[in-house]
Order: sequence, then structure tokens, then C-alpha cells
Amino acid sequence: MSNKCKPRSKFKPANCQQGRKYGQVSGTRTSPGKSAIFCGSPCIPHTTSGHFGNTSPSQQPGQHEVWSLAETLWLKKHPSWPVLSLGSILDCGLTTFSDENKRPLPGTSRLYRILISESLFMIWKIRNECIINRAGHEMHNKWLYAINMRLKFDRALTNYAKFGKQNSINISLVLQTWRLTLMEEDKLPGNWIREPRVLVGTEQQSSHPAL
Repeated sequence: MSNKCKPRSKFKPANCQQGRKYGQVSGTRTSPGKSAIFCGSPCIPHTTSGHFGNTSPSQQPGQHEVWSLAETLWLKKHPSWPVLSLGSILDCGLTTFSDENKRPLPGTSRLYRILISESLFMIWKIRNECIINRAGHEMHNKWLYAINMRLKFDRALTNYAKFGKQNSINISLVLQTWRLTLMEEDKLPGNWIREPRVLVGTEQQSSHPAL
């Protein structure tokens, strides 16, 4: 499979697996299609499969912060944040956006897929690690670091000589994807792919490792 979209190939939500396996596992799978494996840790309630992607802060502390960060960055590029549901989250790879003249916006569509998949992946990880009650500032740092790693990955994959036609990404697509999301973007050149210290920014900036 091509690395152009860096899929989370090892991350399959419970809906796809027909079961979940978090923390210390207890119980056994009794029959196909039956979810009989539950988390043995008291920090995670036995919920339905949709709840780890739920945006309600009262149900899953930590998720609200992640989705709020995704929305904040998205609104720098697009005027409206889509209403998320379990179906729309799992189908994010099929979602596309167009301008008022119905012309496709590949960069916008690609950024949406990155934000949704990376945010959902982080929610899944922090649920497994039982750290969903950490402070919002730390959550912000972890999410922003993950998104900036995707930016770094995109920039690296524009190297046609290194990755070849099959695995490299067109520079213009990367520029379209991250347009309007970068820190001090007005000070960057039109083609910032090889520029140092190009980072995604949100309203609440915080320190994180240099990329």
C-alpha cells in the first residue's frame, strides 16, 4: 500500500472488529459477532462501541479537548465544522469537499481526513492508556505534536528522488492541504516545503519537541 496517506492500518475501531480489548482483559469471545471482551480497569466504563468517538465532554473526559482542537484548526481553513457522528467519523476517508462552483477541493478534503483520523486515533490511545483525565494543556500538546508529525511526514514525502513516483506526494497537494493552518503563514514563502520550523498552529500555542 502506498504511504501517501499514512493510513492507521493497525487501528481498527470496535465497530470494525465487533469487539474491544482495552486494559486488562477479562472474559472470552463466546460466538462470532458477539462482543464478550471487556476492560478490566475501573477507569473505563463498559460502553457501547460508539462512545470512544463521542464528542460529549460529560461522557468521555479528554475527547472534548481533542475534538475542540481539531475544530479550531479546521475553522482556520473552512468556514464550518461538520456535525460529527459515529458514521461520519468512520467514513472520514470517503468525505470530500467542494467550492461554491462544485469544484473539488482535494487539499481541504485531505486535511479533514487527517484531522479526523489522527484525533480518533489519539482518543483510542488515551482510552487504552487510561489517561483520559489528564489536564487539557497536556492534551493540547499531544494532539498538536501528532498533527505536526503528519505535516513533517507530508513534507518528507514530496521528495520525488527519494520515494519515487508511487510513494511521493505532489508538492501542490501538500501546500493545499496545510494552507491557512500554519503558524505565521503570512511570513512564509509560497513554497515552504523545504523551509525550517514550519509548524501547524492553533489559537492556544504551547511548547512541544522540535520537528
